[in-house]
Amino acid sequence: MLPELASRVDETTARGFADAVSAGIRDGAFPSGARLPPIRAVAAHFGVSPSTVASAWSILARAGLIHSDGRAGTRVTDRSGPGPIRYRRALEYSAKFELDLSTGLPDPALLPDLKAALRRLDPADDLKGYLDQPVLPDLLDLLHRDWPFAADSITLADGATDALDLVISQFVRFGDTVAVEALADPLLLDLLEAVGAKLVPVALDEEGLEPEALGAALAAGAAMVFLQPRAHRPTGRTMSPGRAAELAQVLARTDALAVETDLAGTVATSSPTSLGAELPSQTLRIQGYSTSLSPELRLAAVGGPRGPVETLIERRHLGQGWSSRILQRLLLELLTDRRSVEQVEAARHEYRLRRTALVDALK
Repeated sequence: MLPELASRVDETTARGFADAVSAGIRDGAFPSGARLPPIRAVAAHFGVSPSTVASAWSILARAGLIHSDGRAGTRVTDRSGPGPIRYRRALEYSAKFELDLSTGLPDPALLPDLKAALRRLDPADDLKGYLDQPVLPDLLDLLHRDWPFAADSITLADGATDALDLVISQFVRFGDTVAVEALADPLLLDLLEAVGAKLVPVALDEEGLEPEALGAALAAGAAMVFLQPRAHRPTGRTMSPGRAAELAQVLARTDALAVETDLAGTVATSSPTSLGAELPSQTLRIQGYSTSLSPELRLAAVGGPRGPVETLIERRHLGQGWSSRILQRLLLELLTDRRSVEQVEAARHEYRLRRTALVDALK
């Protein structure tokens, strides 16, 4: 398969490799069950870092196009079954762009220096036992201090998508009605439809979800609402504090749970706005760190009322139990080290300049 892949790769980036494999799957060159070349073999052939190829494989896996088969390697998925249809469509185009903004991936040049942060760590400190707390105490203290509202409990998941998947699997049942933004993350919609949820779109304006539209969705039976309060994808909007208070008043008339997802984190130019500031008992927040710190840092924090968060913690104990404490140490280092913080601040400034330039050009 490597020669066939080589004939299709136009650019040796993660997206370039993902596009090449996706095109090969579409036209039948890489049939269901076909084994992809090992990551290191592809990296050596093209003279790129293995992490570049791993990122490409990650994009394809999230789209449901490939899956890991243990020692048998990574194979093309049988696409006859259900899967993330919308996310797959994001990969199914042939046009090439000098700069592709459709994926929402961070600019690698603007990420903090992971190598320097890793050199400052002593991993042996975290290699203890299975019965330790799932979140390092120092990291947990920092998360509580930085959380935009007083969360009863905070835990970690293996990235924002894993956190969403965990929340949906625990709290959404087949046939449940849930409210979503009229313009929502495609992967979120795929996850909800995979469990058989009925989706009610809620209109957006410049300040966020429209209160009347949310009230109508709740009146229609929605027991949960999913929203992005800051750096909304795809509009880039941030919910205003006033709108957050209005929405909290609407939610307070019900028992519905609001699930907020903040993917931008510390590279967002706006301060975090949360329904939890007004309604902490009904707000579950997911804070991602991949966009601001590194896609390889597969961690996201989940915080909110004790009951729902403890349910998520107990469910994880039936599986992996906790997220890598070595990665947790790395996250803590990146969030507190002066050099890393300055690099993130520089990235935030650069992203603001780019967004302003793009918006002005489009106008």
